[in-house]
Amino acid sequence: MKLLLVDPSSIFRMGMKTALAAAPRTGDLEVVGECDDGATACALAVALQPDVLVADLHLGDRNGIALARQLARTAPAVRVLILASHGPEAIVHQALGAGAGGYALKGQSSDEVIAAIRRVGLGELVLPPGVVAPPPRVVGARVDKNGGSHVIERLSQRERQIFDLVIWGSSNKQIAGRLGISIKTVETHRGHINGKLRVHTSADIVRLASLWGMFLGAPGQPPSTDGSLPQ
Repeated sequence: MKLLLVDPSSIFRMGMKTALAAAPRTGDLEVVGECDDGATACALAVALQPDVLVADLHLGDRNGIALARQLARTAPAVRVLILASHGPEAIVHQALGAGAGGYALKGQSSDEVIAAIRRVGLGELVLPPGVVAPPPRVVGARVDKNGGSHVIERLSQRERQIFDLVIWGSSNKQIAGRLGISIKTVETHRGHINGKLRVHTSADIVRLASLWGMFLGAPGQPPSTDGSLPQ
């Protein structure tokens, strides 16, 4: 089973490799790559096609949930295990909704973490101690019910810009000023967004964004308006 380790701490990655080498019955677990940021992880996942990508929740350029969501599109065969220092149930559910195969804690024993890696590699759902599994509709919710790409890909670039600004609490007037368009144009785009995502209000949009793990970036920093997916 090929592994890709993604963690901002080189010491932690070294410790993981040491634990894998020292643990019994792990001769088939091979670390084929490692890095400390999401952009490199995406490139390595495509190039190396590991069986399991083990990622920290907090990376320098994005969070592990956003990384899992992106890999679901660019490297769907790669299974993702989020390995974090904490695991509130809401965050765990967001990770699973974004496409992660499991979530484990750095405070668990090395044997437990290695077992979690194996289980995720086999396609099993892994949860940290004390966390209840979410309803099936949440797991993999990033994907269209017909098996297509993330439903947010239905939005045009301008609609995606407005979507991002809505989830950061911007009013139609503020969005218009930021993007240099009229309020009426914003309202038109908002109508298209609501139709494509089957929502009715800003609160509905915020709930979707929460489910997809879009609130783990840099708090207080408005997203870019280039239409890119959240980092």
